[in-house]
Amino acid sequence: MLRVAPILGALLAAAAVSSAAGRTLELANFGRRAFDTTFDHFTQTREPGGVRLSSPEGKGWGGAVAVQRLDLASYRECHVVVALQTLRGNRASHLDFELEDVDGRAAKWTLRLASSKQNAQTTQIHASTTLAMPTHGNGDWQNLDLARIANWKLLGTWDGADRIDVRAVRVLLTDEEPLGTPYRGAEPDAPWRREAAQRIDAIRKAPLIIQVVDSEGNNVPKAVVEVRQVRQEFLFGSAVVAHRLVDALANPTELQENSQYRRRFVELFNAATLENALKWLPWENNLGQHSQQVAIDAVAWLRDRDIAVRGHALVWPGRERLPRSLQRSLDETPWSVDQQRR
Repeated sequence: MLRVAPILGALLAAAAVSSAAGRTLELANFGRRAFDTTFDHFTQTREPGGVRLSSPEGKGWGGAVAVQRLDLASYRECHVVVALQTLRGNRASHLDFELEDVDGRAAKWTLRLASSKQNAQTTQIHASTTLAMPTHGNGDWQNLDLARIANWKLLGTWDGADRIDVRAVRVLLTDEEPLGTPYRGAEPDAPWRREAAQRIDAIRKAPLIIQVVDSEGNNVPKAVVEVRQVRQEFLFGSAVVAHRLVDALANPTELQENSQYRRRFVELFNAATLENALKWLPWENNLGQHSQQVAIDAVAWLRDRDIAVRGHALVWPGRERLPRSLQRSLDETPWSVDQQRR
């Protein structure tokens, strides 16, 4: 059920700021407003300095909605930043930020929460990717229309049991890079760096002897040799979006972005796993942008470039992540909810 916040009866405009230091759009300042609605297990309470979002013990799913018609096309290279306080009752490790366009496409970005031991300390939580690169979503989420956004949300984990208890302070979009969290030993001359370099020399390196001879097998004195490493035994990998490797479902703008995506991946990595295309549900049901042929073509593209490919988890927990045929079978089987979850 939706709970409508009576405080706001009209849409609130976002405040945009551009400067030499960067580009920023403030979506909400919760010292002055609340969410328009909450749903499922989420409730909101206005408190000094922010809005508290909470859910009952053992209930982590729900959301808070801000209804705002926004054109974010010029902010596609910005990150979402949420300033919030993780309170002592919180058990969740993350929230999702979601943008939904007027056609119902909903794209999401994960926000990792600070430890609840940092009670009452406001933390700036940055999404790891820009608005141009959402990490997951609903429906045809990878074709989200940033120019026609209808609302945005903070969401818990679907079917999650970890209680939410946070105080939202501010939400904004920015193209400025996060400063990061300093830690003991971050200094360039920290002792551990010298010790690590010694271990690298002893464990990760070996002598390379090159003998240069002429056509008769005689040594060539003072020969100049240049060695350039083109590959390494250690695997550096990443998840990749299958359809971006093979230009499936791409519009003209995405074709250029996909080309850069592929080029950067080959430059940086020598191993990969398909992000979602090999998971059981999308593999069997051809969901959204997923199809078996796209997955097969993406694996072939990686192998053609001598990039190691790893499969994905065979089973993900939760009924909604199973193939439709298995969901129907569960509906026809008189099992208890606990039995189905096993």
